[in-house]
Amino acid sequence: MEFEFGNNHLQKLCEKENYAIKEIGISCARKLKARISDIQAATKVSELNVGDPHPLSGDRKGQYSISLGGGKCLMFVPTNRPTPLIGKDKIDWSRVTQIKIIEISDYHD
Repeated sequence: MEFEFGNNHLQKLCEKENYAIKEIGISCARKLKARISDIQAATKVSELNVGDPHPLSGDRKGQYSISLGGGKCLMFVPTNRPTPLIGKDKIDWSRVTQIKIIEISDYHD
């Protein structure tokens, strides 16, 4: 699957293991590395099956989340143009093949 990063900090977290360990802890950094590998191996979002992957709702509608443990999650949005939809406004995640990683945090706070 094609993916990009929302900013340089996210890219560094995802690509530099020592930086990720310092910022989010060893356990979460290891899970992040594994989830990035999962994303690279997948051809579409529906192929992601580890880390309780699921679309978000409410003020985070349009985002997708994968758990990294310890309350932290990796969130992304589709970047396919046009965005594949079911009906008028529901994203068809089974056809999303391009994403942008926008956040790594505990969005429950």
